[in-house]
Amino acid sequence: MKVIYSFMIGLILFNFYACTKQQIEEPLTENAKLEITYLDEYNKPTEKRTDNILMKLKDDENGFIMVSKKTGENEYTDYLIDNINNSTISMYYTNKSNFPHKIVVIQSNESGETSMVGYTSKYREDTKDFDIIWEMLNGSTTENETFKNISAANLFNHAKTSGVDENTDYQIMTLKVSVRIADAINKYVENNDSPLTRGFWSKFCNFWKKVFKPIVRVVTIIVAVFVPPVAAIITTVVKVADAIINTIDNAINKTEEAVKVSSGPKKLYILKAPNNIDDINNRYKDKDIIYLTNRGDTRNIIFEVPYATINNFKGRISIPEEKESEVSLANNYYGFKDFNKGTELTINSQSILLDYANLKNTINLLVNKKLNKIGHNVYINIELNENIFINENATNSFQLVLQKDLIE
Repeated sequence: MKVIYSFMIGLILFNFYACTKQQIEEPLTENAKLEITYLDEYNKPTEKRTDNILMKLKDDENGFIMVSKKTGENEYTDYLIDNINNSTISMYYTNKSNFPHKIVVIQSNESGETSMVGYTSKYREDTKDFDIIWEMLNGSTTENETFKNISAANLFNHAKTSGVDENTDYQIMTLKVSVRIADAINKYVENNDSPLTRGFWSKFCNFWKKVFKPIVRVVTIIVAVFVPPVAAIITTVVKVADAIINTIDNAINKTEEAVKVSSGPKKLYILKAPNNIDDINNRYKDKDIIYLTNRGDTRNIIFEVPYATINNFKGRISIPEEKESEVSLANNYYGFKDFNKGTELTINSQSILLDYANLKNTINLLVNKKLNKIGHNVYINIELNENIFINENATNSFQLVLQKDLIE
C-alpha cells in the first residue's frame, strides 16, 4: 500500500532570504506535515512500492514538490520542482553517496529557458563545506563561475524512517540533503551578493533569485529540524494533479538536456602513486615538500584526469633565489621523465616543463635527483586558465616544492 509519513516540523521565525532583502511575513506553523508517496513509471501516484517517490508539504498550495527517482543502475536524482514558476533544482547521487556530485538549475519563462550545471567537490567533513564550479552554455560559449567554501553543517541529520526498505529510506534522506544544500547555496549567494557585482556572478545571483524566491517559505519549513514520525502510518494515496505530473516529466527532460550539453566535471588528481584517486593519503597537498636525499633518488608525481578534458594545462618551474633567465639551471639539478611514454622532459626557455592544450590522459612524471647537494628549492607550479577541481578543491593553481639540501 501507498505510504504517507508525517514529520513534525519545528517552528522557525528568522530572516531567511536576505538575498532578496525581504523578510518572511507569515509565521510558520508548528504542525506542518510532509506527505510521501510512491510514483510509477509515468510519475503517477501508486500504492505499489517503486524506486520513485514524491514528497510535498500537506495542503501546500505553493506548487513546490520534491521527487527522487532511480535514474541509473547506481544513480538517484532528486528534483526540487516549483510547479507554478517552472523552475527545477536537480541533484545527482551515485553509489549510495549521501552527497551529490552534480547540480542542475533550470528556469523557464516567456522569454525562454536558462539552465546552469554545477559540479561539486567532495563534502569536506573537517571544515563542513564544499565547492561548486558552475557552467552555463551561452550560444557557443561556456561561462564559468566558482563557489568556494560553501558552508553546510548538519547536512546529514537523518532519523531512519520506519516501515520502508533501505532504498526508500535512502531516497528520503537524499531529499532532505538536497533541500539543505539548496538552502546552503542560497545563504552563500546572500552573503556574497553586492550591487557592485558584475559579470557571470551577477548573472547567476539574479538567476538564483528567480528560482529560489518563490519557494523560500516552503524551503524554510522543510530545512527545519526533522523529527521522526510520531503519527500512525496513513495508507491514503496522495492526490497529484495532472499538471504536476506533466511538470515532473518536463523537469526530468529539461534536466537531462542541460546535462548533455555540459562539458562534464573537470577534475585533476595529483597523486603519489597511480590508480587510487579516492585515497586522501595518496594525494599531494598544495605546497607539499618533496625531499630527495641522495643523487639518483626518484619520486613519482601522477597527474590523473578521470573525467572531462582539461584545457591549457601548464607545469612551470621556478627558483625564487635565481634570476628568471637562470631557471633552466633546474635541468642540472633534476631529471624529468614521462614515465608512461619513456621520454625525457626538459625545462624550456619560458620555464615550462609540462604544456598541454588538452590534457585528457594520465601523466606519470618521474623526478630524478642529479646532484648530491642542491642549494635551491625548485618549485613545480601547475597553472590553469580556469578553475577546476584539483584534489577536490576548486582552484586554478597548485604547487609542489623540491626541497634543497642543507649545504655545509
